[in-house]
Amino acid sequence: MGSELPHLEGGTDTVLYPASVKASTDLQDSLTAAGFRVKRINTYNTVGVTNVEEQLLQQAKEADIITFGSPSAVKAWVALVGLEVAQQKMSVCIGSTSARACNTAGLKRVLYPDSPGIDTWVECVLQGLREMNKLPATVS
Repeated sequence: MGSELPHLEGGTDTVLYPASVKASTDLQDSLTAAGFRVKRINTYNTVGVTNVEEQLLQQAKEADIITFGSPSAVKAWVALVGLEVAQQKMSVCIGSTSARACNTAGLKRVLYPDSPGIDTWVECVLQGLREMNKLPATVS
């Protein structure tokens, strides 16, 4: 990823990187390897949900697909519902980092787009629904 950021003529090649306390160093390592000086600031911390109203939890467990936008969401979901329940669902992730978290957690049916983003994430959800025969092939 870092190689995609252009060096600006006359610029300082310094990148300010606000991140979660729990964020991996992948992006900053990539930027450093591309010749940038990275100043990381841990601006927030993600804390997983530990308690959910029972009715809401039951509704969530009935979903065919669970979407994940971060590795911490994967960990929180598995901790909340247990690995057996989580493995019964299709997991659709916004990108490869969350998908790796799913694989690490032991989730088997994982979809994610080649290029992270909301539009590509939605396409993966639709793909998953089609694979499960929950959506006609012509709906987009």
